Amino acid sequence: MSWKDDKNLGPWKFSEQPDRWGYLNNPRWTKDPKAVDFASKVGLSAGPTARHTPCGHWHKKKETAVQPSYDDISHWWWQPCIDVYENTIAIIPQWYEGEATDSIVCLVYDIPSATWKSYGEYRIQVVYGSPQECRISSDGSVYHFGSVYKYEDQVSGDPVLENNIYLPIIKFVEGKDPEYINLWEGNYDTGIPCAFYDYEYTDAIDVIGSRIVCAARLKKENGDSVNKHQVKISQDAGASFTTWEFPNTLSGVQYLKVKMDSNGICYLLRLFGSAPDNEFEVWKSNSGCTDFTKIYNRVYYGDLNNHTIDGMDAVFDVSENGNNITIFLHYKDGSNVYQAIYYSTNAGSSFNVITRTHNYLDFYPSRIGVSDGNESFVVHPGYSDIMYYSTDLYATYSEIIGPDGFSNYYADIARHNRQIAYTECGESFDGDPDYQNLLYSEDFGQTWTTINSPAPLYDDIEALVPTGSVTELPEEPQVWRLE
Repeated sequence: MSWKDDKNLGPWKFSEQPDRWGYLNNPRWTKDPKAVDFASKVGLSAGPTARHTPCGHWHKKKETAVQPSYDDISHWWWQPCIDVYENTIAIIPQWYEGEATDSIVCLVYDIPSATWKSYGEYRIQVVYGSPQECRISSDGSVYHFGSVYKYEDQVSGDPVLENNIYLPIIKFVEGKDPEYINLWEGNYDTGIPCAFYDYEYTDAIDVIGSRIVCAARLKKENGDSVNKHQVKISQDAGASFTTWEFPNTLSGVQYLKVKMDSNGICYLLRLFGSAPDNEFEVWKSNSGCTDFTKIYNRVYYGDLNNHTIDGMDAVFDVSENGNNITIFLHYKDGSNVYQAIYYSTNAGSSFNVITRTHNYLDFYPSRIGVSDGNESFVVHPGYSDIMYYSTDLYATYSEIIGPDGFSNYYADIARHNRQIAYTECGESFDGDPDYQNLLYSEDFGQTWTTINSPAPLYDDIEALVPTGSVTELPEEPQVWRLE
């Protein structure tokens, strides 16, 4: 029994609400000329406000006889995250498609057959500018991890309270509804159950088979101020999790990064401390991934010409066989970039150290990859179209010019064995889907294949998915929020 059973049966006349828009008062967007231009085209003001507040949107679903093209519709996808695993590439972008509906959409590309599938969408709003992570498991499941605002109800679309931010996993499986797995729920007023730093989650999850390891940095717990890392571990593909915490309490705790080898051994890179005692630690799990032991630590302040880095300026990777580990720290100071590279070829039993200074700005990486055969690459797609490649774990290296367009802030890059996948996209307020590209390499970046515009239009996504495998969007009015 539902109110929908009695819909349109009343004797009164009903006047439909017009389409309403209201997100353009976000101060992050009003400085962008494209946003102002877009607002003027739809007759809205893009005037700034002190803080964006929730606003109502009512948009009737419009049936069209002809499938619109990219030039016919205002839409974009942004903040994508990507992973590659055994000839499969998964991309999960935030999706906006003309009807003010926010979702993340899981798109999966099979390299040998050159075909796309959609594993569905989940109505959720990622925190603007915060890192989002995508991981493919060996069983084909795809996991999304990042800080989000969530809708309390997938049918009504009601938003959560003002200060609630979540750090969940959303699991996508072909032919099934996406599954929301709650890990951390943050309330920044009360700190109950916790409050976490929501911009720190680059490389904060890894998945091998049914084992999932992810991490968060808490600043409040049960209402009390804290400064610590938590690690959550699942052995059953997300059905249940245990929590592990570091035994030592440190000041200035910063970022925590997570990597697993193909056997499910997990490595944690932890940064902490204040100048001149800035330090990092490497911790390694036991075979069951139930406990961790510190295997290496180093004060890096002097290695970077007496500079303190932000945790985002550290990238980290472990090869599939677990033998090769590389940690890449960097600091940009004016026209100089200082680098400190720490690498192990014996699963962390010992580390070698290389320090360098570059006199240009572009060597500023956001991802590093390390293969079983001592190959390494490093790239920052937001600042350079150059990938740096090494066959001796950065004792020496050479430059590889990346594919056309290999430079956009909204981008992500992933590696598995010798395969590399890269996706980029651009904000589009005028219906022009700039930079929606997928690029991949099967030889560790030596040659590249480009697939233009991998994200289908919204209707195409629905058509790709078997019936019942998408969390359906409501047809009735819905309330949502951007921030």
